[in-house]
Amino acid sequence: MGAPVGMTAVWALSGSPRARRPARGGGRFVLEVLWFGAGAAAPAASGRPRWAAVLAGACLVNAALRRLWKQ
Repeated sequence: MGAPVGMTAVWALSGSPRARRPARGGGRFVLEVLWFGAGAAAPAASGRPRWAAVLAGACLVNAALRRLWKQ
């Protein structure tokens, strides 16, 4: 129960678009890898590796488009 609460708090404080002190650069990269990686790992841990791969792929496409569009 502690991991989701902790990740939610970290995201709210530094990862969300309206965070008071948003993470930038390498810190932002690490935060996103942990946040979205945990989301992609959850289906894999529950026996759904294909869904995990789909979610991981969607996260990668999203990250690439955000880089391309400088968001």
